[in-house]
Amino acid sequence: IDNPKHGFDVLHPGYLRARSSSWAKLPALWDAAVKYGSRYDYIWFMDSDATPNPMQKDLSLSDALAKWDSNPKETVGFGKVLPSNATFLFMSNFPYRDDLPCAGTIIFKPTQFAQDAIREWWDFDLLYKARDDFMEQDALWYLLEA
Repeated sequence: IDNPKHGFDVLHPGYLRARSSSWAKLPALWDAAVKYGSRYDYIWFMDSDATPNPMQKDLSLSDALAKWDSNPKETVGFGKVLPSNATFLFMSNFPYRDDLPCAGTIIFKPTQFAQDAIREWWDFDLLYKARDDFMEQDALWYLLEA
């Protein structure tokens, strides 16, 4: 968007796309991976309506990864890769679709692969879905099932 009156340009990745607010996390995740990826082993995003389990308040991310590695049945889609070796970790979408991930909390390694995957997720489009009904989680599910 060119703003000659104030002398600056604004770049918004979804300016010409009508999408629900849940999509706003993807440019933020990509930006965090690009800017801070060299400083951190993991980036953890939580939606504003997600909460950590207070029963596990003293459990570090390293402790959680070790726990999930020893009991992979607690995680979705694992079996060939240990959670500590995965690029992305998603929680179960129980009780709605416990066989597919919930996009409300994401733990990921900020690698180039993760950056590329987030861009592909952002660029995914389903033309037959109504604009107001197409959520980023729908796109994630379609990408994983494709």
